[in-house]
Amino acid sequence: TALWLRPEVSYKLANYVSIYLAPELRHDFMNIDVPKELEDTFGGVNYFNIGFGFRINLGTGYKFQ
Repeated sequence: TALWLRPEVSYKLANYVSIYLAPELRHDFMNIDVPKELEDTFGGVNYFNIGFGFRINLGTGYKFQ
């Protein structure tokens, strides 16, 4: 099981091309049976990832913008 938050910001360069930045904060619940002394290590994991890149939009929906 996991919870995540991934907002995204994008900037349109042309009708079909944009750039984006998407930070992601995620917490994974690792349901592992371990001794009580190790629960803080194996109880869950936090991740912070950053995604960025170009987006090419294909289709007729962007033709008239």
